[in-house]
Amino acid sequence: MGLILDTMESYLADCAGRYAEQSLKRFRSDLNVAGSFEETEGGSLLSMSADSLKRLFISYHCFSIQSFRDKKSLLLQYLQWLKNQGYAVQKVRELLSAITYGDISPDNEFGRYYFGSFSQLILFLRAHIDRAAEEKGKDKAEFLTAAVLSILAWHGLTAVEACALQKSDVSGKNETMLLKLPSRTVELEPEAAGWVKEFLLAKGFERLKGGTWEMVTYREGSALLRTTKADSMTPKSISNMLTRFNACLPDAEKIFLYARIYTSGKFFRAYRKEESSKTALLPRKAGSPVRSGEREYYTALFETYYGPEDHYKLLREIRLYQEFKQYFYSVGRG
Repeated sequence: MGLILDTMESYLADCAGRYAEQSLKRFRSDLNVAGSFEETEGGSLLSMSADSLKRLFISYHCFSIQSFRDKKSLLLQYLQWLKNQGYAVQKVRELLSAITYGDISPDNEFGRYYFGSFSQLILFLRAHIDRAAEEKGKDKAEFLTAAVLSILAWHGLTAVEACALQKSDVSGKNETMLLKLPSRTVELEPEAAGWVKEFLLAKGFERLKGGTWEMVTYREGSALLRTTKADSMTPKSISNMLTRFNACLPDAEKIFLYARIYTSGKFFRAYRKEESSKTALLPRKAGSPVRSGEREYYTALFETYYGPEDHYKLLREIRLYQEFKQYFYSVGRG
């Protein structure tokens, strides 16, 4: 476990006599999110950059300035507690103190990290690849892996499922392509088929070296996802691949993150279901508890099981989904 999850219980125990039970539950929920983010980033809260801290707040889905202030205040209090335990917190505390709500506002989050449709995802992928190849002097095929990762995320494959996908699990021809998973079969969007087929058959790509283009080959193996250094990928290497893809164009309009693309695809499919069935639930008020029938409704809509222990996770998902619909489809706007 990371620093936050390692120390959370001790911190909450120290808070127990000074805060109401409801506040302690909120602290635990917020610190669990921060702890999961810390593990995803692969480092400690104390070593996070300003950009990492902004992404942490984005993962909280702070859709009001008060929510942002509450979570920032908690993190600052937690850092003070860490300082009292002997940790060096000054650098990260200064970075955290400088972050404002404008840095992580919903429009900024959705505009940069999410996609409202598959066609929008493909549009930005093509633009990113074309510009990166031209400006960096690279073969467009070098970015094919990042494109396929984005496609798999959109179609609802978790990073673990994507890594486990074998070449033999891919079937179909022309614009019809299927991915056979242990629990289900996924049909790709017609526009995705060409990208996946090209990557399936690819031996590698060309790279400019000493003024000469040389072929760099993928490692041979049974997995669909492979690189020039490994015959398969891991969730961590997926994250690293997309980080390098984004780093090619740091000023790009969109940032490609596996989890955000996965969520975009999930919410798009949920919205299409609601539109076709006309069964959308009324928007919920911020902070209100899960209503009767909501857990079952969203389990079916998102095709994700939410047990009683997932109470806060479900609330965050519902709130994010409502904001997603408002941003991309103007649902709920006056």
